[in-house]
Amino acid sequence: MARSLLNWTQTELAEKCNLSPVTVTKFEKSTGDQALEVRSLEKLRRTLESGGVEFLPNDGVSRASNKVIVLKGHEGFTEFRQLVLNRAKQGPLEVCVSNVDERHFSKWGGEEMNNTYRQEIAKLGTVHFRIIIKEGDTNLTATKFAEYRAVPEQEFGEVPFYIFDDNLVLIPFEENEMNLFIIKNALLAKSYQKQFEISWAKAKKVGA
Repeated sequence: MARSLLNWTQTELAEKCNLSPVTVTKFEKSTGDQALEVRSLEKLRRTLESGGVEFLPNDGVSRASNKVIVLKGHEGFTEFRQLVLNRAKQGPLEVCVSNVDERHFSKWGGEEMNNTYRQEIAKLGTVHFRIIIKEGDTNLTATKFAEYRAVPEQEFGEVPFYIFDDNLVLIPFEENEMNLFIIKNALLAKSYQKQFEISWAKAKKVGA
């Protein structure tokens, strides 16, 4: 029902989840969740939720309005990047990111996922990132599709945030833990966008 609500084919859903079409078909023909591993079920659920549906009691689904998704650790960060990539494949995308230290993103994404993600985003040619970093930071890993600007240390925030479409994403990196919050709320996204634009206008241009 959720897939139909989004007008996705089984193949499209499988691609967005990084699962095989056979896996999706097997699940839809099954009589219960036991047809798939928990990890695959989570991928399906989060992908459908990120697409804009909400799961209700008694097997119901509806279009989501305000929604918060929490992702954790390396797997969660990898899943988030896949969600951004899936959205980018749907059409032109503008992404604003602030308080960025690329070392954290490299650590939690993992080398293989990071490289694949950056190559795929760059290859699309329809995605533009604007990224705010701290003055003196020369770790610019996304120059093929991103524009960087820098702010003084005293204006640099502790928690990175993403804004794209009506999504606000907060990523409080800690030394041994990463909890990522995807908040689908147009008002919050608009508020943080305003904050971003003020910082962006004052920031200094940097580049490789």
